[in-house]
Amino acid sequence: MMNVEQQVLDGLAKAPDAFDYIYDCISATHGWVIHDYVSALYNEAAHDHGFAPDDDFEEIINRILDDLGA
Repeated sequence: MMNVEQQVLDGLAKAPDAFDYIYDCISATHGWVIHDYVSALYNEAAHDHGFAPDDDFEEIINRILDDLGA
């Protein structure tokens, strides 16, 4: 079975817009397993870089994309 990180990377590769794909993952559009994984990345990026999760979502999602190499 494919691991969740690989599922996210494959989804990013196929997505017309990487930012929207990560946003959809956080919104559970792609299922709860992916939601949980990407939400953990989101919370980690917010904490590690001092972002406010409710206010700095664009910066956080861009940081996730950088971390995933997307």
